[in-house]
Amino acid sequence: DPLVPLATGALGSGANMAFRSETLHEIGGFDAVLGVGTPAKGGDDLAALLDVLMGGWSVRYTPHAKVLHEHPRTVEALERQMYGYGAGLSAYLTRAVTRHPSLIWPAFRSAHRGLRHALSSSSAKNAGKGAVFPARATRRERLGMLSGPVGYTRSRFSSRRSREPRRRGSHSMAPDACIPVLLYHAVSHDCAPAFRRWTVTPDEFGAQIGALEERGYRGVGIAELVREARAVGGPPPGLVGITFDDAFADVAWNALPILRAADFGATIFVPTGYVGGGARWLATEGEGNRPVMDWRQLADAQRAGFEIGAHSHLHPELDVLGNDEIRTEVEASAELIEDHLGARQSAFAYPHGYYDERCRRAVRSTGFTHGCGVGHAYTSIEDDPLARARIIVSGGLSSAEFSSLLDPSRARLATAPLGRRIRRWAWRSARRMRAHRKPGG
Repeated sequence: DPLVPLATGALGSGANMAFRSETLHEIGGFDAVLGVGTPAKGGDDLAALLDVLMGGWSVRYTPHAKVLHEHPRTVEALERQMYGYGAGLSAYLTRAVTRHPSLIWPAFRSAHRGLRHALSSSSAKNAGKGAVFPARATRRERLGMLSGPVGYTRSRFSSRRSREPRRRGSHSMAPDACIPVLLYHAVSHDCAPAFRRWTVTPDEFGAQIGALEERGYRGVGIAELVREARAVGGPPPGLVGITFDDAFADVAWNALPILRAADFGATIFVPTGYVGGGARWLATEGEGNRPVMDWRQLADAQRAGFEIGAHSHLHPELDVLGNDEIRTEVEASAELIEDHLGARQSAFAYPHGYYDERCRRAVRSTGFTHGCGVGHAYTSIEDDPLARARIIVSGGLSSAEFSSLLDPSRARLATAPLGRRIRRWAWRSARRMRAHRKPGG
């Protein structure tokens, strides 16, 4: 069937299927965004079976039992059911191509077959309905197909909104629950113009650490921060998280001496494929030769009390990769850090701040207990431990602007309104399409 794996219904999805519990756990269970009772109307069974297939597992068909399946007793009930079937199907397909970008091109190529299967009166789907099947029920099914993508989008955003204070951090979080985790990149006097936002000068960095000291803060790495927060059941008094993405060598040269003098800790997230070389993933921004710390510098930092975390192997946008590629990126970084530094680390930062449930699953299964995104928001003790938000410290901040980042009543951080969530979803979809169209992508 050319529509498989998208047409998982052809494999028997629905009430008459069972999963190995470990497999269902690995795929993250049924997607709560889909299903009866949500705006999407259905599709959770189709999505679960697709995730199994895309994860590399097999499906076995064993028709050894009969299943009692009750059908509607009135035409009105049948029409409601058919509308739900249509909406659930197209909601599922929308989810399929956004969750599994490798299916975008196959879906496009097979779209005409799918439409013929759904709409043609002579297709295998419709030919068996017979003359007695209500034409209005078929029309309701097709109307449902048109509404499915909208229903899925509504359901997805509604689900995120209900979880927002727990996962992303925002103004809706009570000020006394906010935990600041600062995110730095380069600490240098020199940078390309396109990289200015991500570069703090050593003078700026020194002034910011001094400001933290004056306010009674002590900087710590992510593992210590979370440990202390759990011990007190909320924001640990006087502690602020400090993290560095990309492990640039200028952090070792310019930032770590300032931190050591203040008796501060921090977490350094390293993309292991570039250790001791240049930041080649930044070539388009004119920073492809910016040095990355080597293993000796990383070992020295670890001995000095700084936490070393993983930042993938080759710094890709993880959420546009296939499942196997995600696992390879996460596992390779963990193994290399363990090989060179003698211990497996507990913290992982998603490159570019992009991640999805598959990324969190790979990070969790590899043994990491802390996962950091970006979000430009506070985190809290209630957040998903593998999806902690951080606050970006940009180059050129004034002392007042930096101080405001630490004050939940003043900081203008991410609130993730509907428009921003729509833009984020659209941007992720565009990146997935772009990645799939690259040669070999």
